[in-house]
Amino acid sequence: MKQIFFALVVIFSASVAYATTSLTQPCPIAGRENEVLCSSSPTICCASSSIWCIAECGGIIGPGGGDDDDDKTECPDECPSETSWNTATLGRMAKCVKDTSSAQCVYKCVSNWYATSKTTVNGQISAGACAECPDDATCTIWSQPPICNQNRYSKKNTTDNTYTCQLCPQYTIIQDGFAPMIVNGSTSEPGAISIQECYIPNNTNSLDDTGFFTITGGDCYYSNRFTG
Repeated sequence: MKQIFFALVVIFSASVAYATTSLTQPCPIAGRENEVLCSSSPTICCASSSIWCIAECGGIIGPGGGDDDDDKTECPDECPSETSWNTATLGRMAKCVKDTSSAQCVYKCVSNWYATSKTTVNGQISAGACAECPDDATCTIWSQPPICNQNRYSKKNTTDNTYTCQLCPQYTIIQDGFAPMIVNGSTSEPGAISIQECYIPNNTNSLDDTGFFTITGGDCYYSNRFTG
């Protein structure tokens, strides 16, 4: 049994207008079109629905209450400041937000960490967990998944909602005057979210157990189909 690639050429054009204030615009990020656009300045940030925009793009509200249960308007120890972010637990930073009846922590992940889950505590949005960015990825927006390096694709662990970056599948390349060499497939840019974004470049000479072949007609993208 072997995994194979298949060739696919797609030609398209599109024009997208970004809005910085509307929560009804579809997300312009490929693969996340069913989400809503929360902001586009200074970077595009999307969420699963408008009610999650604050949590995923601006900060996550945690359960309220000071150290003394009789005084709910005192900032908790984990977020003593209303003006600056303080290092908290679980790879997070916390800042205090007060109103007339309560004081709560707003959380975000520390630099080079990303949010892995959303949970609700007593009707309030809680920070959930943060995980350290993989070595083979970048995490520029803490509320979004890691961006895997080029020639890798992200794979989600559904148990804890963390991500790893997998190398594209291997294939054999044949070059004049050189012995056959095993290399990994390519992606067109960083941030691939599926193995189907991996490909063998056009005009590549290769071989498998059926013999020698040359990729023609465009890059040959990976398929999860199997042949015997």
